[in-house]
Amino acid sequence: MKNYLNVEEGKNSWKRYVSTTILASVFMLLGSIIYIIAEIIMVAADESGKSYFDFDSGVAVGINANLDFLLSHIMYICWIFGLWIGIRFIHKRKMKSLITANKRVN
Repeated sequence: MKNYLNVEEGKNSWKRYVSTTILASVFMLLGSIIYIIAEIIMVAADESGKSYFDFDSGVAVGINANLDFLLSHIMYICWIFGLWIGIRFIHKRKMKSLITANKRVN
């Protein structure tokens, strides 16, 4: 049985781990900027005038809660995309190799 901790696939130096961590963090920051811009656009597009953006707490007040919940996950999607880029192109591994060393996920 293969062990995913003793993997021989890819390149595994400490510089690659640091660069992948920085890359994933930058993508998460980019996703949070996209989320804030989307909230500001939703507040500006509200015609009733009941919604506003509280810059002190960084929260949009009076917008659709379901849409806000959906948009709040943009930063995690961007983070996973940045992590995938780091694993695939910096480490030269497949994302599945982080989960299992087998050919298929059991």
